[in-house]
Amino acid sequence: EYVEPDFVTVMGTAARDRETFKGEVRYTPTSNLKLWAEYKYTRNLLDLDSDAEYRTYRSYYETGAEYQPFHETEGYFQRLKLKFQGKLYSSYSNDSPRSVDKDTYDLSFVVSNRYNTMYYSLEYRLRYTNDHTTDGTDRMSNSFAVKWGSVSYTHLTLPTKRIV
Repeated sequence: EYVEPDFVTVMGTAARDRETFKGEVRYTPTSNLKLWAEYKYTRNLLDLDSDAEYRTYRSYYETGAEYQPFHETEGYFQRLKLKFQGKLYSSYSNDSPRSVDKDTYDLSFVVSNRYNTMYYSLEYRLRYTNDHTTDGTDRMSNSFAVKWGSVSYTHLTLPTKRIV
């Protein structure tokens, strides 16, 4: 998607002065296993008439797998799912001093089940941010999330650890 700097959108998601590339692959080798990968790259400051002061590059990578071990059985655990995801968010710019240069690595593991109309899940997430900005500090965090029906409790985050 390429949007000119002077483009004005009436409705939709097109942002002016931005170029975006996106690719996605989904593969289902068996009825109880799904694999996927996704990539997205964005940059701005497409020409000299832009309002931006410097060019910013952003990229997003994701890969994951979802497995249903009891897919072919009847009963309570028929819809049990195990999901593993890995993500990388990366941003950098041409400015000085550096203001947005960061890499964030995100790993998550989710166990979920649905029985009749009741859905519940337990999620663990590990996140590491490698901060390349001038005054940046690397950070690492762990978090848990619990969902039961329409109730979601996501405030089970362990203290963020600053890495010097």
